[in-house]
Amino acid sequence: MNDKTEVLIRDLAEKFGTTVEHLWEVMVRQALVVGVVDLTVLTLWAFALVWAYQVIRVKTYVPKPTLDNINPCSEWDNDKTFVAWKTWAALVFIFVIVLAASLANIIGALVNPEYWAIKKLLP
Repeated sequence: MNDKTEVLIRDLAEKFGTTVEHLWEVMVRQALVVGVVDLTVLTLWAFALVWAYQVIRVKTYVPKPTLDNINPCSEWDNDKTFVAWKTWAALVFIFVIVLAASLANIIGALVNPEYWAIKKLLP
């Protein structure tokens, strides 16, 4: 820790009525909590996107023509198919952006919580 960081932590500790060591331990533990929560949310979001892909694929699948059904169609009509795939693609795009923006913070919080704590303390 450099002098500037130490002064900042000392000021915060005085304001909270605690010791610098205790405040630092709290910040380091919080890094692990934030990393795990962020990783869990992104993992659940990824599973939801995979599940949505499978549902949309099943609902929009057009079977091959048979003798009984010469002109088969999917369960959803073309309008629903278009909206479903475009919505799914937009959600995947948003997920990729959020993942790219969050990945360094998640890895930093889990692998190097002290650095994460310093980054949070310094403005």
